[in-house]
Amino acid sequence: SMPLLAVSPASEISPLELYEPTLGIDKTTGLDRKNLRVVIENGSGKFGKGSQMVNILRDFGYTVIKLANADNSDYEGITIKIKKEMIDYEKLLARDLNLASYTVATISADLLETEPADAVVIVGD
Repeated sequence: SMPLLAVSPASEISPLELYEPTLGIDKTTGLDRKNLRVVIENGSGKFGKGSQMVNILRDFGYTVIKLANADNSDYEGITIKIKKEMIDYEKLLARDLNLASYTVATISADLLETEPADAVVIVGD
């Protein structure tokens, strides 16, 4: 596991500064966002919601490898599925999505090993 980076007391740092990605590496955890390969699925039934999420996650520094439609368009909020070995990224991804004003409805670490991505983010309504 990566050593935790030393951070100054939270009182001295504004929340935005604390969470601002530096070339994709998160200051608080030391995790490099580009190491997480993400598939975005649009589960909202609304055109453009998936590509909007692609742009947001790429801005944070994640590696988005694919955009597709979800199995249905009845999703509410954001659903995250992640591989067990990438579980360290679970809270970081959820925190980034919250910062981008999304509501994470469900997170599960049950993404199959055979999947090409490390995480699937389904965008609901």
